Amino acid sequence: MVINNKTIKSFENLNQLDFFKSDIVQMSLVPKDQSEMIKYYENQALNGLVKISIKPFYAKPVSKSRNYSAYNILFIVEGKVVSEDQFQMLNPNDIKTMNVIKDKLEIKKYTSEDYEGIIKITLKK
Repeated sequence: MVINNKTIKSFENLNQLDFFKSDIVQMSLVPKDQSEMIKYYENQALNGLVKISIKPFYAKPVSKSRNYSAYNILFIVEGKVVSEDQFQMLNPNDIKTMNVIKDKLEIKKYTSEDYEGIIKITLKK
């Protein structure tokens, strides 16, 4: 696999790719035995390639990962309570609405525990 002309050499690295499907500009499959590709990518191209072009890094939104645990926030996705880690794993492109609830009386409608706020997410269907 080649992403923006950088070869991904092992499948372990695939879980660490820093882009969403919406970042893909072009994707192509290169069949095996393409001498030009073998010259450029060496053994990585012997069995063919998946070439992906993504938007330049500066064109992507900057991810400002926050640690919400210090704020005692309840996360609700599609009516179910989720962990902060599950919340952080959501793809922003899958979110239809996000509501922040800070009013103590409104929070009590969702839980009897003492939270400072609720982040409530509805996903696109």
